[in-house]
This record gives sequence, C-alpha cells and structure tokens, in this order.
Amino acid sequence: MRPGRILLFLLAVVLTSFLLSLLTVSRWPGARALQHEKESAVHNSKGASGATAGTDTMPADVPGTAGETGPDRVGTGSSGSVTAVRLAPAPLHPGDLVRDSLAAGRQVRIIYYGDSQVEGDRVTSLLRRELRKEGGGTGPGMISPVMPVMYTRSWVVRSSSNWKRYTLLDYRSGALPHNRLGPMLALCRFTPPADSMQTRSFATVKISAV
Repeated sequence: MRPGRILLFLLAVVLTSFLLSLLTVSRWPGARALQHEKESAVHNSKGASGATAGTDTMPADVPGTAGETGPDRVGTGSSGSVTAVRLAPAPLHPGDLVRDSLAAGRQVRIIYYGDSQVEGDRVTSLLRRELRKEGGGTGPGMISPVMPVMYTRSWVVRSSSNWKRYTLLDYRSGALPHNRLGPMLALCRFTPPADSMQTRSFATVKISAV
C-alpha cells in the first residue's frame, strides 16, 4: 500500500473513532443526569443567594448508604424548592470494627486465611499477642486432629494413628459423601465417613504448648 493511502486510512480510522466517541457520550445515561445536577446546583445557588435566611438544612431520618435510595441531607428554601445532596459514605475498615468491638467489651473472633506463613503460626501468633493486650482472650486458634503440619511455633498436636483428614478432593473423588468441611476447609474422623459407629472406637488428641 502506498504511503498516501496509508495516511488516508489512518485519518479515516481517527475520524471514525472520534465520531463514535461523540455518539457514545451523548447517549450515555449519566451524561444527562450530570448535566441536570449541574443546572440544579446553579439554580439552587442563585435561589440561596437571594433568600439565605429562609434556608433550612436538616438530616434525613435514615442516612443514605451505598445501595440505598434517599438523600443524606435535605435543604428547603423560602421558595419551596427542595435540594437533595448525596454524601459519600465513609470507607469501612475491618480494623475499626475490631477496635470498636474491643472497646465496647464485645467478643471478637478473627479467621485469617493464608499460605504456609499462617500455617506455621508465624503471622497469627503475633496478631493474637497484640490483640490480647487490649481485649484479652486465650487459646491457640483453630486446630484440627490431623493437619498438613502437626506443629507450629505455638503448639504441637499429637493424634492417634486412626485419625484421617478429608478435604474437597476426597468429596470430588467420592470418598466423602458431603462437602460440609467447615471453616478450615477440611474435617477429621477416626472412623470411615459411612461408619454408623455400631462398634466402639477410640481416638486420642493431645495439644501441647511450645
């Protein structure tokens, strides 16, 4: 293809993209709403400048949050016009919830999912120690009779040999008839899953602090 034709082709592509962008903006549902909000703001500012003393602003009965309808603040001017202003919701941080619950004396349970650093209790042991300085509490966390690693820096688990650990892979292979694995995504049994416990069985679990 000659250079002149290439230039014409590129110009045609740029022009087409520009026209499509104009059509997209004009048909965008939020564009009209944004323009309407700008016009309303200008109109309200003009009305407020002429009748400032007659403006009354009060909070709504139920503050608006994400996913709800209704304004956070309602203003009524002397002319009878009503102005609704949506306030951005405050960001929610899990740490704030934990701190507020501890300050109120409520019980807090935290589940930390992670990789081998959590499996060895390297991160979670520090978190437990720091949180207990303010909120108290005891215990080593969630422990199973059989785990991929039977010891951490906080405790050691010794279980009898008849314990067996079942995971989602066992459910998919048919070895486990259900997938109710709990928060640790695994369950342990000292009898087979289909056993009705008609015979007496014994199993032991010993947990020692390090």
